[in-house]
Amino acid sequence: TEALAAAGYRTSAFVDNLWLTRLPGFRQGFESFDGEAARRSHEDQDGGMRYVLPRALEVLREDDPRPPFVFAHVFDVHGPYWPGDGFRGRFARDLAVTSSLPVADTGKTLFGVIPTAIARGRVERGPLPGVMAPEPLRADYDEKILELDAELGGFFDELREAGLYDELLIVVSADHGESMVDHDYHFSHGLVYDSTIHVPLLIKLPHQAFGGTRVDEPVQLVDLYPTLLDLLGLGRRPLELHGRSLVPALEGRALVPKPLLAQADVMDQCALVAGRWKLVVSLPENTDLDVLFSNPTIQARLFATAPDLFQDTFGQAPPLAPNDVPPALAALLRDDPSLHWRAKRLVQLGGPIFELYDVEADPAELVDLSGTRRDIVDELLPLLAAQRDRAEAARSNEAPAELRLPDDVLEELRRLGYLGDE
Repeated sequence: TEALAAAGYRTSAFVDNLWLTRLPGFRQGFESFDGEAARRSHEDQDGGMRYVLPRALEVLREDDPRPPFVFAHVFDVHGPYWPGDGFRGRFARDLAVTSSLPVADTGKTLFGVIPTAIARGRVERGPLPGVMAPEPLRADYDEKILELDAELGGFFDELREAGLYDELLIVVSADHGESMVDHDYHFSHGLVYDSTIHVPLLIKLPHQAFGGTRVDEPVQLVDLYPTLLDLLGLGRRPLELHGRSLVPALEGRALVPKPLLAQADVMDQCALVAGRWKLVVSLPENTDLDVLFSNPTIQARLFATAPDLFQDTFGQAPPLAPNDVPPALAALLRDDPSLHWRAKRLVQLGGPIFELYDVEADPAELVDLSGTRRDIVDELLPLLAAQRDRAEAARSNEAPAELRLPDDVLEELRRLGYLGDE
């Protein structure tokens, strides 16, 4: 935004996320910044995309000699899933239900449970059930995507009617997807499996140049900055960025192969994709104990290392029922702090957890090959370290800031499942 403002663009943002409206420095470079959508309830039928897109259109239609840059952020396809009128039931109606999952007893997103924030999309008031079928929730999510797709289609039609569409450069993407029922982390995000990080990236060039081109090669969201600078003729990218311009791919040329980095917050998980291989590394030390001990991999690791300690802590061998983990750990901390500390130290200081997937043969990332192809793991680890160093070098330019969110914002974030029960 600052690069475009310096180049003479009039810059506007319409933001539907409480984090972004309060994040220090995020408004830098924006001439106008509208966070009204973020202050509206998530289930408000006139909020979200129905607030943001008309106002983005107004800015694009303004009579101003400066070219516009508009950041139109919508939060609609986010838990809890609230399909609007005309969309709820489109996929969920007459849906076959073949399984069930426990609903979390806590606001925290544990492994193996449906988060409470997601369950509230189906049970608005009153107590939540102990178990729920996942299929209707998946349908709700798809219905919400369909609703957003329809709204975007209408928005693009309005751009055409206003005579703006042909001249515009339009980018549609997302910061993350949503894990449904894979890898034990249900209806959430925070891990680096493809169900979460494989997001759409659509780029419409002015006058629809190279229209219909599809690029199957994986790229990164950090590539957008240098790509836009390249497309707009604003010079070379800053050296501290590690993204690359995707213009060659848009023109039908091959991109120079490079390893790709993904990072998430749960267990400080990160991944490197290099060709057909994907290495996933998890570092348990910086994740809430309730979340860690609900993870079947962590349970198995602790039991293999110290079976007696596991039995003393939880009174049984793994697997544990996820909802049993928080009260068991709370009771252990109260009754035997020393044992609680020993369990925590064994897990958090046990070193990284490696996973390796052949994404060509196993695109769903179901078969972990780290045990049999340690040679590939060892080959990819230095590449991963180098990419993480480049990411940290870019982040080092960020100015530190104290952030204290108001109570009403904290409450809304908690309702959306961000803060758990803290």
